[in-house]
Amino acid sequence: MFMGSLQVVDLANNRIVSSHEEEHYIRAVTALPGRNQVIYGTNGGRVRVFDLESGRVAMKLPGHTAPVYTIAVSGDGRVAVSAAQDHTLRVWDLARAVELTSFRGEWNMRSAAISEDCRTIVAGDWLGRLHFLVIERELAGGPAFH
Repeated sequence: MFMGSLQVVDLANNRIVSSHEEEHYIRAVTALPGRNQVIYGTNGGRVRVFDLESGRVAMKLPGHTAPVYTIAVSGDGRVAVSAAQDHTLRVWDLARAVELTSFRGEWNMRSAAISEDCRTIVAGDWLGRLHFLVIERELAGGPAFH
């Protein structure tokens, strides 16, 4: 049984153009700048990139084990950050469909934002604390937090 649904609606004609069913509720969604795609997170911990033209999942980004509460995307659409109930932030390279790095907090991560230059991530946890994460250097697999 499907619990979540992502619908593409033609607002000018008030009709559904396409629909994508998800096994879990979709909790977070944001558009990818300069692309006809959205990235979403589910109650089941899934993070997916959905192509609005084809009506199909274009990318699967595994890693979270609990509900994804929010997804932030860099201004250029190359990097995304997902925050989840599993106490983690995950940073994604959307061009390569890989996780660059992750951060584990003490409590559920509830919100996230990424700076214009992709060097700073601000995240909020369940207790209302803010975490400022600075990407200080490049590693073989991507940036590292300080």
